[in-house]
Amino acid sequence: MNTVIQTSTPRKGNLLFIVGTCLCLYFSFHLLFGERGYLKLVHLSHDYQISSLEYGKLKEEREALEKKVIGMRTGSIDLDLLEERVQVMLGVLPENTFVLTR
Repeated sequence: MNTVIQTSTPRKGNLLFIVGTCLCLYFSFHLLFGERGYLKLVHLSHDYQISSLEYGKLKEEREALEKKVIGMRTGSIDLDLLEERVQVMLGVLPENTFVLTR
């Protein structure tokens, strides 16, 4: 009887399995830790939230300054604001006045 044992097919199958596993590991690694991976997305999301909060604070600060500027325009002078600015700039305060600073 002639029996021929084929040894190349199992080796080829094992090699294909190893290459496939390596490719899956490679792409999984880059999916998580790559330049455009999941961890980078989480980090960017966190940075976006922090930037949004900072933007909100700066916007409120800007609006407060705009109100002061509008109050100091010649067409609509707010006398209380004008008096406050004059006192601060000249350094002269009336008696019995308390100054609160930040």
